[in-house]
Amino acid sequence: MNYYAIPLMTRDIVIELFIGSIDKLFNKFKDEYYIDKDVIEESIRQQSSFNILHNQSYTKIDFIIRKKDEYRTIEFKRRIKVKLMILIFILFQKRI
Repeated sequence: MNYYAIPLMTRDIVIELFIGSIDKLFNKFKDEYYIDKDVIEESIRQQSSFNILHNQSYTKIDFIIRKKDEYRTIEFKRRIKVKLMILIFILFQKRI
């Protein structure tokens, strides 16, 4: 497939995102990434995922909305902050 297309590289980010913070996320990425506010809002409502695509490099970032069950809440409490680009994203610690 690489012969006929440009290979994509994916980065997965697990986030806790609320309807009220969509504009902030959108404004951070809108100039360099393909991003859709409606898709983000629907993903939050359904506790699913969405992605954005870098306009020049075609790098795709998958945003996975944290589900609201007990297991995911406990899992999310083990997060660590890592500074990437201009935002601080929350990533899970490795299990020991």
